[in-house]
Amino acid sequence: MAEFEPQIEHVEPVPPKRLPWLIDSFLYPVSAAGLGMLGMFVLLPFVLTLINLGLLWTGLAVLVVPVFCIFIVIRFIIMFYMFWYLGFCIRESAEGNFRAPNAIAPDTDDGIGETIRQTLMILGTVAVCLLPGIVYYLMRAETGTNFWLLLAAGGFFLPMAMLSVIMQDGLWGLNPFRIVVSIIRTFLKYCCLAGMFYVPIAIIAYVIIYVPMKNNAVTNLLFRAMYVYLLIVASHMLGRFFYNNEGRLDWF
Repeated sequence: MAEFEPQIEHVEPVPPKRLPWLIDSFLYPVSAAGLGMLGMFVLLPFVLTLINLGLLWTGLAVLVVPVFCIFIVIRFIIMFYMFWYLGFCIRESAEGNFRAPNAIAPDTDDGIGETIRQTLMILGTVAVCLLPGIVYYLMRAETGTNFWLLLAAGGFFLPMAMLSVIMQDGLWGLNPFRIVVSIIRTFLKYCCLAGMFYVPIAIIAYVIIYVPMKNNAVTNLLFRAMYVYLLIVASHMLGRFFYNNEGRLDWF
């Protein structure tokens, strides 16, 4: 007689308890990987500055210029890598992840080239969206109502344009027809996204305008940590929006 084999029921693991979405979004960088990346983007430039100052204080001024040039290159590499990481956070959040990813380098043979390409994509997207306001200011040299309206309109389209460019991995994502249609399809949710997307940016702007920095090294370090942290939060919000509205956007 065949032995009876008990049927084992496989139970799916219980997902971790989630906090309210707004709090969870602002906690997105709070992970070992996220805080590690934050430390690299914030502390490494600070350490380079300290080394330069140390060379001056120890009388090794002859080394300041060549070391400074090398450090400028390193700073650019850090900047390119930070922009690549922001785009990576968007794509990872678009797949449903709710904590910052651990990404050491782009998964391509030309890592530096990829970081430069994505940096140019992100900065190009910002420039295109804000271009009407910038051109108006250059032509009229005034910041009246029309200037702010053009700037606000560009700012309204910027989150969707940025999301489109990152998810489609190219500036062809700036197709204005597709962007407008995508906004219409998700209008109410997109208005909420646009509002929340600019909360971190508004905090950064407020600190720049109203908080006296007094050229204090510690204050500048804390401010840099804050704005890099909030840029990662804003990137997560974009990716999460795609995750929740992929069917409506219908980009692929």
